[in-house]
Amino acid sequence: VPENFTDKVIIEFNVKDEVLNAPVPSGKRREYTCVFWNPDANEGTGGWSRSGVARLNFTETENGTQVTCETFHLTSFVVLVSLVDVVSIYIFATIISFQSLMTSLNLHILCSCRL
Repeated sequence: VPENFTDKVIIEFNVKDEVLNAPVPSGKRREYTCVFWNPDANEGTGGWSRSGVARLNFTETENGTQVTCETFHLTSFVVLVSLVDVVSIYIFATIISFQSLMTSLNLHILCSCRL
């Protein structure tokens, strides 16, 4: 495992549309994951790891996508691009929104009762 720094390191990647060279199918979207090469993974044979790496942001641009990652160590980094279902993300966001609404309503009822 790489040596950790006390300050975070910001890394920006520009993923060009020509590199992906494939349209996104209907009902899907691209997911960008920041990873590093961990030589100790997979019983010493190495592999990509998300440990200690986080994607901060991604921004669609004219020529592709800019992906910003944060880490506390320096090794070999890449951005993995995969296709995910838009529906699953929509359902997750809906559940979170519903839970937030219910929490707000419960707090409002509690506050109203105490007045």
